[in-house]
Amino acid sequence: VWTDGSWVFSTGLDQRVRCWHLHQSKLIERAHLIVSVPEPEALSARAYSRNHYQIAVAGRGMQIVDFSGC
Repeated sequence: VWTDGSWVFSTGLDQRVRCWHLHQSKLIERAHLIVSVPEPEALSARAYSRNHYQIAVAGRGMQIVDFSGC
């Protein structure tokens, strides 16, 4: 799980990266995508402009994806 306080990204064994928005103490899922990394174990993200994120997922391999305007 990674967060910047407003947006949250998570991953799990289903190989989905989910984008959540934190609003009034509630998480609202906004988008998801499926990555090709088997058994994802780690996720990190960096914001490179407003609502644009680069997300790295690692497991048995690694993949970097761009999220924009979730």
